[in-house]
Amino acid sequence: MAGQRVGEREGEVAVKKLLLLPACLLLLLCLPSPSPSQGVTIPSPLGYVNDYAGVIDPATETALTNLIKAVEQKTTAEIAILTVETTKPLETFQYSIQVFDQWKIGKKGKDNQEEVGK
Repeated sequence: MAGQRVGEREGEVAVKKLLLLPACLLLLLCLPSPSPSQGVTIPSPLGYVNDYAGVIDPATETALTNLIKAVEQKTTAEIAILTVETTKPLETFQYSIQVFDQWKIGKKGKDNQEEVGK
């Protein structure tokens, strides 16, 4: 019984690591700019995968969506992927914080969100 729980935890960790890599890579596609500015337009979330840069093919988008749904059902962790052509005039990290704040990722009362940016 205890061995089964350890295996389940290891599986959850493996899934989280598996999801973190593509999310990091997708966010790194954004080009940083040295001059932060106000009034940046953040796109609205359309689902789990938001490919505003057009770099994710439909099959990959479907696979990512299914994986994210499974992780959310099992762990309550909320994951959203966003690609954009540029983050200008903000640097990638500043842009990711604005996206995180505007999209309200995470469930109230749970520590189940994490922003990923450069």
